[in-house]
Amino acid sequence: MNSLTRLLGLAVLLLLLFLAVALGAQAWLHRENRRLQAEASADMQIRIAKAVALHPRPVADWSEADLRDVGELIGGTVRRFQTLPPPAPPSDRHLTYDYLVPAGTSATGPEAGALALRVTFALPSASQLLLLHKHTLMALLVLALGLLAAVALLGFVW
Repeated sequence: MNSLTRLLGLAVLLLLLFLAVALGAQAWLHRENRRLQAEASADMQIRIAKAVALHPRPVADWSEADLRDVGELIGGTVRRFQTLPPPAPPSDRHLTYDYLVPAGTSATGPEAGALALRVTFALPSASQLLLLHKHTLMALLVLALGLLAAVALLGFVW
């Protein structure tokens, strides 16, 4: 076995090792990002429930100013829907939570729960940072796969 073949074999082995480690790191970043988003969503659920409970008027009577004030209070934007809204499109920048209005807080009587509030808020800073790391790691993976393909092609040509 000549030295060029050994060198190419070592290069391929190192690239495969890098790919395995990078894919493991990618999976870990994805899990951590989901965990942070779930924690932020749970926190927002508590905030909107407290804001609805403490507001002096029922949700059905809220004006646009009330929705804006509650949004500023909880750190997001709030919109009211008469029925459960359609699912929000996924976003890399925002999280969305739909809050069904409990029976005691609506002026609609027995059909309470027909009102829903959609709360949209920015991702936590740590989640945004993990997302940037994830995108950077994906770029490195593409680069490593390109290098692996180039080395393999060079090995076949030689």
